[in-house]
Amino acid sequence: AVVSTQSTGKFVGRVEKAEEANGKTVFETDKKVKKRKRENFGDPSDPENYKGPWAPFVDQVTSSGPSEEQRATLDEWAAQKEPKANAKPDENEKTILHIEDTHDYQGRSFLVAPKDHEVNLYSEDPPEKCFLPKKLLHTWQGHNKGVAKVILFPKSGHLMLSCGMDSKIKLWEVYGKRRCIRTYAGHSKAVRDIVFSNDGSKFLSASYDRMIKLWDTETGACISRFTTKKIPYCIQFNPDEDKQHLFVAGMSDKKIIGWD
Repeated sequence: AVVSTQSTGKFVGRVEKAEEANGKTVFETDKKVKKRKRENFGDPSDPENYKGPWAPFVDQVTSSGPSEEQRATLDEWAAQKEPKANAKPDENEKTILHIEDTHDYQGRSFLVAPKDHEVNLYSEDPPEKCFLPKKLLHTWQGHNKGVAKVILFPKSGHLMLSCGMDSKIKLWEVYGKRRCIRTYAGHSKAVRDIVFSNDGSKFLSASYDRMIKLWDTETGACISRFTTKKIPYCIQFNPDEDKQHLFVAGMSDKKIIGWD
């Protein structure tokens, strides 16, 4: 807009724009607005091909991809969503050893199945007779809250691993004194699932704190940490002996994630 000041004889604004508009304001412009044209409505007698007043515009783009800038932003966002392995160690990761005799007189650790029991733990053949349980033999106590899962040591079954709603994982003796051998602490919320590797030297734990952790059964050290920022519901090692470094996890976002 141009404002004339008669006292000074000067104009306020862009004079060239005022000349192009012949001195008219934006409300007085005679510039015609071009309306977008629609495609042919079609024949109403042909219902399948009749478009009517809802016909698309001639220059309408039905699909378009993101620009380079938008693509870079999407790639950056996707990179943040990728599963992360070996997350930072947690200060609360610790282990407690509850027994003193971790090795026998031959230097074998508690992971080795003992031979001084009535049951032959090294036999791969099933027993000749099997019976339904008739009486309670022992009750293991140690978790402060409910127990979520209990699994036996692979092959021999002389040890038992349990996880609970108290965010703790415990290793127990099944035979002999039936003591609690070691406690593994490192999750901030309840532990939902646990699984041994084929040889039992390692195990995985999945917790509601959205973390999956790989533990050393004997030393209690946390080897690796994995997360997708989703709750892992179940975990399982690859059954092949030469692929024990692989495992899968079922997540709360309806995805199955494979890890190396």
